[in-house]
Amino acid sequence: MIELLLRIPLIILILSFGPAALGQDRKYSECIACHEKIYIEAASNHYQHNVARDKCELCHILQYSYDNANDGTKATVRFSVMQGENILYLDNIPEDKKYQLTVKAADPEMRSSETVDVNIVPEEVWRYQGKTLVLRQLSGIKIEEVKKGMFAQAVISWETDNFATSEIEYTKDKSVSRFTADNTFSKRHKVALTGLKNKERYRFNVISRDLEGNMLKSREYFLDTFENFSIGDKEGEDAKPIIDYVKVFKTEGPRGYYLRISVNKPCEVKVSGREGHKTDDKHGYGLVPSRFSTIDVCYKCHPPDASHPVGVKAHGNKLKTPEDLPTIEGGLVTCVTCHFPHGGNRAFFARLDFKKDMCVKCHIGGY
Repeated sequence: MIELLLRIPLIILILSFGPAALGQDRKYSECIACHEKIYIEAASNHYQHNVARDKCELCHILQYSYDNANDGTKATVRFSVMQGENILYLDNIPEDKKYQLTVKAADPEMRSSETVDVNIVPEEVWRYQGKTLVLRQLSGIKIEEVKKGMFAQAVISWETDNFATSEIEYTKDKSVSRFTADNTFSKRHKVALTGLKNKERYRFNVISRDLEGNMLKSREYFLDTFENFSIGDKEGEDAKPIIDYVKVFKTEGPRGYYLRISVNKPCEVKVSGREGHKTDDKHGYGLVPSRFSTIDVCYKCHPPDASHPVGVKAHGNKLKTPEDLPTIEGGLVTCVTCHFPHGGNRAFFARLDFKKDMCVKCHIGGY
C-alpha cells in the first residue's frame, strides 16, 4: 500500500506531462495507455534508456508490410554494409498485387541519402533470362583492417566479375565459423568479422555465389589479431550517400523479385513496402521480429564490436546456453541477454554484475 502511494505522483506526472514534455506524439500516448506498468518501471530506473522511454515504435512496431494480415507480415528489409552496385533479393512478395517500395541508404555515420520510390507492377517487371550474370572470377582478396578491443574485428574485401554473395569461412584450430550474406549480391565485397579473439591466428577462405547458384571459393589465407592494422583507405567516407540507380527485375523459377541498386559508398540499404493492410489499429503492421528488436535495432546507435558477440549460440566444452537469461531462436545470444533494454539500476543496464556473475552464466571454468 505504501509503495502504491509513493508511485501515485509518478503515475500522474507520466500520464499528464510525460509525453507532452518530451515532444511525444499521440501514438506514444497510446503505448503508455496499454503498457503503463512497463513505462513506470523504465522511468523509475537509475540508468534510463532514452530511446526506450521516448520511441516505443522504433524497436517494436513494423512501419510497413509487403503482405496483408491474412498472409502474414513482412518487416522492412535492411541490407548490411555494401559497396558500389548491388542486387538485393526481395523475399516473398505476392505476385497478384502492386507495390511501391521506398529505398534509402545510410552510411556508418548515419548520414542518409534521399529516398527513391520504385513501383512493382508484376506484369511490367523486367524478367531476367539467360546466363549474363554468371560468376567466373574472384580476385583482389585483402585484409583492410584489424581492430583490437574486448574482442577483435577484421575487415576483409574482395571483388568478383559479376554479382555474387559475400561469404567467409574462417577457422581457428578445428573450430569452423562462417559469415554469410546470402540475400545481397555485389561485385565489390567488404565484410567485417566481429567477435574474434585477440592475439590469435585464423585461416580463412572467401566464397561467392551468383544468382544461378554457381560458386567460387578462394585459396586459404591467414589473418592474425596480434596488432591493430589498417590500410588507411578512407576515400569517399565524407561524401553523403547517393543512390545512383534502382531497378526491379524477376528471375525465372521460384526465387522471385530482385532490386538492382547502385550507391556511391558503403551503406546500409533499407527497403520498405508501401502497400498492405494494417494488422490492427494499435500495432500497425504488427510487432517486429525478435531478432530485430534485440540485435538489429541496437546497431543503429551501438557499433557491433562494442561488446560481446551476439547472434551466436553458446556451444563447446566450456560453454552452455544460459537457462535464466533471455535468448531467441533456440538459444541465440542477443544484446538483451546481458542488458535490460529499457534501462536498469546497474551501469550499462546490466542484468547481473559483469565482474563476477554475468560471464559464468555461459562460460564454465573460465573463458
